[in-house]
Amino acid sequence: MVTKITIKDPTKTPIAYWQTVPWLKSLNDLDFSPGLNVLVGPNGSGKSTLLKAIATATHCIQSGVSHITNTSCREMCPYGELKNGIQIESNGKPFGFFTPEQRPGLVGGMAGFDDDFLSEGLSSTMFKGSSGEETIVFLGKLLDKLTATTTIPYKTTDVHNTDYVFKNTVDCGTRPTLLLDEPERAVSILTQIKLWTAIERLSWTKFQVIVASHSLLGLCKAANYIETEKDFYSRTKTAVLAEIENITKNLC
Repeated sequence: MVTKITIKDPTKTPIAYWQTVPWLKSLNDLDFSPGLNVLVGPNGSGKSTLLKAIATATHCIQSGVSHITNTSCREMCPYGELKNGIQIESNGKPFGFFTPEQRPGLVGGMAGFDDDFLSEGLSSTMFKGSSGEETIVFLGKLLDKLTATTTIPYKTTDVHNTDYVFKNTVDCGTRPTLLLDEPERAVSILTQIKLWTAIERLSWTKFQVIVASHSLLGLCKAANYIETEKDFYSRTKTAVLAEIENITKNLC
């Protein structure tokens, strides 16, 4: 579980373009709650970049779970320069990272195999399914790695099954951290509802969750909201409520 990150040197973060993002350039430190943390803001404001920086610093980009490997060390020390500009205060538990753009065991998105995670890369390559199915299955496998007792029906094609996403994850005591970058991308609204319900449930006792999202469902949770633009959360809620009123009138 991460409690705080501090930017010691913005020129030495794991992300080369860090200083081109206004919110990140001005960021000195950031506190997180033990449960659900939701990053909200417009496109390009630094939500995903922050998650990727934390994931790179905690060595969980490649397989989804923290593992120090030759590749992860090279990412933290390219051309012999140590990228130690971010200080992460955590409890030492594993970090998990998920984004629909990255398949476990592959490098460069889906460009090639990672020698340290050959079996994961082969499994990712052999999996055939829709974008929505990929999201649910690979997120479920990530939780399986973090808990070792999660039961997920990986091979089912019914992504609308209520129990498809998570079932009976164990209480891990001191919480590991889940970094989720727009996990609801490419799935139907019904599946999004179930996905967000599961994420919220996990954040109550099992995991610390830090999620970047554009989903309306992410705006109505008991969460620590972190804005990448001032008043973005309140302005978005006002706009959503107005749109709901319009939809209600049209439906009637």
